[in-house]
Amino acid sequence: MKDGFLIEHGPSTLQGRTDELLELIDVAGLKDELLYANDFQKNRYILKGGKPVPLPHGPVSFLTTKLFSASAKLRLLREPFIKPSDGADESVADFVARRMGREILDYAVAPFVGGIFAGDPEKISLRSTFPRLHALETEYGSLIGGMLKKLFYKSGNKSKGNRPRLFSFRKGLKTLPEKLTKILGDKVQTGMVVKNISLLNGAGSLYKVTAEKDGTTETVNANAVVISIPSYQSAKLIEPFSLNAANDLRTIEYAPMAVVSLGYNRKDIGHPLNGFGMLSPPCEPHKFLGSLWTSTFFEGRAPAGKVLLTNFIGGKRHPELTELEPNELVELAHTSLEKILSITGKPILNEVQIQKRAIPQYTIGYSDKMKSLEEVEKNYPGIYITGAYRGGVSVEDCIANGKATAVKISGQLSKLNKASLTEVTYV
Repeated sequence: MKDGFLIEHGPSTLQGRTDELLELIDVAGLKDELLYANDFQKNRYILKGGKPVPLPHGPVSFLTTKLFSASAKLRLLREPFIKPSDGADESVADFVARRMGREILDYAVAPFVGGIFAGDPEKISLRSTFPRLHALETEYGSLIGGMLKKLFYKSGNKSKGNRPRLFSFRKGLKTLPEKLTKILGDKVQTGMVVKNISLLNGAGSLYKVTAEKDGTTETVNANAVVISIPSYQSAKLIEPFSLNAANDLRTIEYAPMAVVSLGYNRKDIGHPLNGFGMLSPPCEPHKFLGSLWTSTFFEGRAPAGKVLLTNFIGGKRHPELTELEPNELVELAHTSLEKILSITGKPILNEVQIQKRAIPQYTIGYSDKMKSLEEVEKNYPGIYITGAYRGGVSVEDCIANGKATAVKISGQLSKLNKASLTEVTYV
């Protein structure tokens, strides 16, 4: 909290699309702390010609939207008749352009890839980043046909419960890790630097972990070791087990990101800010990736009469911008938004967060890199490799993958007839 503004230093929203996230919130006793987004969050904007244009969210609005030309809309009619690919690892850009046309790529998919993944659609792997889209083509031969069939199935599946809408916590997303830290207590040791992991027996069932903290070395013997630090750090720990896997981990790219939070007096902004925010396509001249109108869809994010805009700069589109000084990033964000949102006053608050390695990129060939990690886990039972670079970058994906890893460990220990795993976790 800063001057009455609640500013996130990481992710700011959750969707509740996975059972694992909802179960964790329930177990942590945080249901009463949930804060749901209001209906404004349904409105999303894309910049076109320097103006925020609403993104259509249904068949009728798609037919009437000014975001896409008539020819682009007619081009979609061809989609069900386009043959599936030959199975090669295809980029998001190639896939969308092939099936839906260049304009849909430019003004719908490319802004999304830039805003959510900070990535380049020309390099991002469709199969790895959007497996559901890839599955629609593989299983049904058509995106439109596949989606219609799935909608028909869901309409007849009465047992499927409703997912909650976009949400956070009243005091921000830090609420969840803080509560989990409190629950775990001294079972978690932070600030430890793991130096190496070594195998203690040939059966691959007992490992020695050597770590340091404040100049003191500590060793722990464990039947299961979870490596969940970033890929470029995991590589060193994996190298004794597989040089190929270590090299694959080192080649995983990360996109840099600068998050510029700006607070304004509401009266100084002419745009109604009646939505979740806006994304900037790479074909437009603007230097920022997107802007979330945070105080619009979440209450308590700005004082009365003020607004909070959370802006994203850099990514794979403009990585060089993350080298700017914080004051330069504030000026860049403000001048970029000034005309678009009809801003007449200067920001009354600013805060800048820069991450040089913010979001791992699932580029072409990503699935092959993951095979080498699978080989390590197969050859060395008890070694588990996970993180945002494997199985999804979102908070929800990481939680789901974390639970899946815990289930695997439980099964492994049962086979070893062990009563429990050493309760020491290094972060």
